[in-house]
Amino acid sequence: TGKILAGDWRTFSALLQAHPQTENVELLGSVGGEYQSSLRMSLEVKKRGLNTVAANYCHSGCAYIWLAGATRSVVGSEAPKIHLPYANATGEVYPKLTYDWLEALGLPSSFADAVVHAVGPDNQFVKLTPGFLTRFGAAG
Repeated sequence: TGKILAGDWRTFSALLQAHPQTENVELLGSVGGEYQSSLRMSLEVKKRGLNTVAANYCHSGCAYIWLAGATRSVVGSEAPKIHLPYANATGEVYPKLTYDWLEALGLPSSFADAVVHAVGPDNQFVKLTPGFLTRFGAAG
């Protein structure tokens, strides 16, 4: 829950090592947060073949972690939402990071293209609805 902070990936990884029987990661109310931690957490989910569940709300880095799930589900009615990684100080967006991240998660470039196009010049959130995921080859 909460904002993903720098270094949170270490805590996450340690929890998974302490509980190797873990099969599911439930994401409860996160606005996302720091890029490196979110990226490393998503790669850990992917590497371990964990299932992800988004409950309450799951935005930004949280949604990328959700996308890493071997299977993904949503509890409630709010679809996870993503945008492109950006620099906090300048607001500059980094589409290449989105392509690299989604490729590392095994998602097709057509999906990355759709996300980059859908956020528009203001880097607005994109809802990861079942229709959007299916249309662009990222349903899981």
